[in-house]
Formats: sequence, structure tokens, C-alpha cells
Amino acid sequence: MESRLPNGRWHLSKAQRKACAVLAGCGAAVFAALAFALFPLFPAGGGRAQPTPTPTAAPMPTARPAPATEKPEQTQGPPRMLAYMAELYEQNPDIIGYLHIEDTNMDGPVVYTPGEDYYLRRGFDGEKSTAGCLFVDKYNTVDPRDANLIIHGHNMNNGTMFHDLLKYKDEGFYREHKRIRFDSLYEEAEYEVVAAFVSQVYYVSDTVFKYYKQYDFADEAAFSDFWENIQKLSLYDTGATARFGDEFITLSTCDYSREDGRMVVVARKLPPQGSPSD
Repeated sequence: MESRLPNGRWHLSKAQRKACAVLAGCGAAVFAALAFALFPLFPAGGGRAQPTPTPTAAPMPTARPAPATEKPEQTQGPPRMLAYMAELYEQNPDIIGYLHIEDTNMDGPVVYTPGEDYYLRRGFDGEKSTAGCLFVDKYNTVDPRDANLIIHGHNMNNGTMFHDLLKYKDEGFYREHKRIRFDSLYEEAEYEVVAAFVSQVYYVSDTVFKYYKQYDFADEAAFSDFWENIQKLSLYDTGATARFGDEFITLSTCDYSREDGRMVVVARKLPPQGSPSD
């Protein structure tokens, strides 16, 4: 039993002292445990406790926005043949055009066989024929088209094929027949006569202007040489003009006024009616 001493202190029995010792030991243990738990919150340097960062999830990669749906390119289909040309093409796929000059016998299909004169003595039907057929020079290219297509035709005594081409020697005839109709498979087109002259087939070694070698023009200088020469050779002044990039046809037939002579008519393609350059 406890009792208070005269000096004011309490006197504890042996059993009470033992119980107090046990309690003191337990208290020390609890204090030590709390100190150990709280120690990480107080760094050794003494400052304020640093909050433990809250873990966050790694950012997800931003998804690339789906591309806008693009409209497919409007691709044009193959060009459609002129109706009458389609019928002729079914008869003979070598056809590349149709030539017509008003009030003359120069009217018929024009064929092309690269590298050979197959139609020199064959008709449009492929059968042998003295008159042959109107045909583009074998050294020309029609697809892509050369700037100048040279079209050959026989000078027939019966007035057919290119016989009437000789009438262009007369300026009066030219004045009444300035326009030539030459349709391709896909396009109707008109040409204007820009020169008419008599020439000939020269020897390979002759260094002269050879109209039958003028297929295409690599540059403006080559075109200027062609233009200046046909103007010099022309039997009369047509007053026509042309520029680099224009397209031409050159009609050629035999002329018996000289050895290996040729009657030649050159025509320039006109822009379609109603076009800005018309």
C-alpha cells in the first residue's frame, strides 16, 4: 500500500515499485517505436518534412488523328472516238484521221504504219491498189503526236487521191480553199493553209532544206528554220502567222514538172472555235 512521506513524497511498497518499473519500461518501448516511425518525416538536416510524391501513371502517347477522308482523284476515262471514226476504226485499226478539202476529190481516211510504207500500193481495206491510200510518213510519230504530220498521197491521173493538190499552185484556188479539215480519231479540227510550194526529193548528201524531214521541232530555233524556209519557198504570200508549239500537217504528192518533184501544201491547226486564242 502506498503512503506519503513527511517530505511530501509518496512511499511505494515493493510490489508497487515493481509495477511502476514495468510500466516505465513499456512506456519507453512505445516511445522508441513512435520515434522510429516518425524519423523518416524529419530529414537529418533539420528542415521541414518533404511530402512523399504521389505516384502518377505514365502519360499515354497521343493518338495521331485519323487523316481526313480524301475524295478520290477524278480520273477521266479514255477519250471517246468520234462516231464516224469509230466505224472506220472497226474496218481498219491503222486509221489515225480523216482528211477533207471542200470541192475537191481530196477526201478520205488517213492511215499510219510506223517504219513502213504499207499503204503505198494498198487501199484502206488492205487490198492491193495502184492508188494506195493517204498515209502518214513512216518516220512520223502519232502518239505522242509530232508537231508536223507529213501526209502522202498519189497524184492519180483520174483526179483522185492528191491529184487536186496541184491546184494550190493557183493563188486564186488557194483563196477559195484556205481551210482543210483533218479530224483525228477523237477530235474534229480545221487547219489553215500557210504555204504552198513545189520541191523535190534530194540526195542524202544535199545540204538543203528538206521539207519531208521536218517532223518535230526540238526548240524555237528549229521551228524558226522550218517556218522561214517554207515561207521562202511558198508560191504566194498567205499572210499566215505561226509560233513554236503550233501543230501542222504537210500534204505531199508527186509533181512531174521536175525530176522527183513534189507539190507541197503546209497547213496550221486552228484553235477550237470560241477558245481564247481563236
